[in-house]
Amino acid sequence: MPFHMDDKTVYVEFLSEINSETARALRVVCDQALNEYQAACLYFIIASPGGANAATYSLFGFLRSLLNCCRIITHNIGTIDSAGIFLFLSGQERSANPISRFLLHGPVLNYQAGSYTLAKLRHDLAVLQNDIDLYWRLLSQTTKIDRAKFDEAMVNGRIWLPEEAKNDGLIHDITELSLSRDTIRLRV
Repeated sequence: MPFHMDDKTVYVEFLSEINSETARALRVVCDQALNEYQAACLYFIIASPGGANAATYSLFGFLRSLLNCCRIITHNIGTIDSAGIFLFLSGQERSANPISRFLLHGPVLNYQAGSYTLAKLRHDLAVLQNDIDLYWRLLSQTTKIDRAKFDEAMVNGRIWLPEEAKNDGLIHDITELSLSRDTIRLRV
């Protein structure tokens, strides 16, 4: 079903780190857009430094579940890092500003000072490996990024500028975002 801009579109600004609080707030905003504004399309304006993987996976699943009732479009207005990419990939149509970028790197665990057992370290290593496996599954299902580029990103980090992002299927179009005064915009 092709998208027409005259459909009831609600723009959702997500310019935040992804964590349990911002994930909950995004779900509330989506409910508001669908119930109060009767949105046929949710157009996400995203810039994110990434964040918590668990919250990101939940948001990806939640937004994909909405595809039965509305169209999901995502637009990168600046920089989307790490886990933020997977929020972005929930869009059926994906675009980016000409000066935007995507940064992907391996998952990170932040340790506080303290004691750690071998069992705890093995568990944490298993979680990191599972995150890498999930990253690859989501990327391979939604983009044309090859395994070599993915592996490079997991080890060294990798930046995609708009042209390469388009070639690799992260985005479908490179375009400036243009909003009118009467645009319905909700913020997270």
